[in-house]
Amino acid sequence: MENNKRDILILFLIFLGIPFLGYLFYTGNHGNLYGYYLTGYYLIIVLFVGLISSFLWKYKLGKLLVVVLLFYFLKSNIPLTIQRLNFDILGNGGIAFQSQLLAVNWIKNDADGNKFNVDVYVPPVIPHSYNYLFLWNNIIQEEKQVKLLYTLYEQDSQHPERLKAWLDRQDKIGKVVYQEMFGGIIVQRRERI
Repeated sequence: MENNKRDILILFLIFLGIPFLGYLFYTGNHGNLYGYYLTGYYLIIVLFVGLISSFLWKYKLGKLLVVVLLFYFLKSNIPLTIQRLNFDILGNGGIAFQSQLLAVNWIKNDADGNKFNVDVYVPPVIPHSYNYLFLWNNIIQEEKQVKLLYTLYEQDSQHPERLKAWLDRQDKIGKVVYQEMFGGIIVQRRERI
């Protein structure tokens, strides 16, 4: 049994250590390391905390320490969780699945069966979430350029110059006929020039 625990600990340290070692030499994306790059670590960190807690739980003082740490964790995180759950995404310019789905469905309803094209701008540059939502809702845009063009873009507070350059390019492609806003997402119906 003791060898099994040792093997699990070694395996755990490999899963935790190798990616961290890789991030030491990370230079991609102009050296920016965004938080979502580390989403794979959540499970490892939860396992690590569970491993430490189970080790401490064997001792009387350890039980007290685990309970105290759990209390402080909940004390600091429950108010943040409640605040986040009560946040009005659409009213406060937020971007979430709800606002993305509303924007995509608006395009579907507004096109009303007409052929159209869509140009999407999102701060992470590649609009995978919108590509998926269009596909999921069976909204198929025309492959050839047609007169009806929709531009869908999210606010980019970190790089407003990129959004401005993209909008300037869109103004040369088509003129805005109508605009709708869904939280932090703006959808424009354009007529191609």
